[in-house]
Amino acid sequence: MYCPFLMIAPIQIIVYTYWLFDFLGISFLFGFLVLILFLVINIFIQIKMQDYVTKILSAKDDRMKVTSETFNSIKLLKLYGWESEFLKRVCCYKLIIYSNLIKYI
Repeated sequence: MYCPFLMIAPIQIIVYTYWLFDFLGISFLFGFLVLILFLVINIFIQIKMQDYVTKILSAKDDRMKVTSETFNSIKLLKLYGWESEFLKRVCCYKLIIYSNLIKYI
């Protein structure tokens, strides 16, 4: 379905680039360089954001494991009085998530 577009797109880009250069002259090159510069900056930002999202999801996964463990062993927690210890573990993962969210934003 996309095969004709994939074959025609490079030809269209080359032809339209030539037409813009012919119409605008040397100023087209400066605009094109700015476009490439922002493309590189955008790629760098996306890579950093992907790292933060990975860290956030990893911390959420760890927090869910601790929460599931807490719910599965609630009788033992109540019996031995370990609620505060498990609450500290869950809060620790929440802080990791929030710190990564702040960096992400």
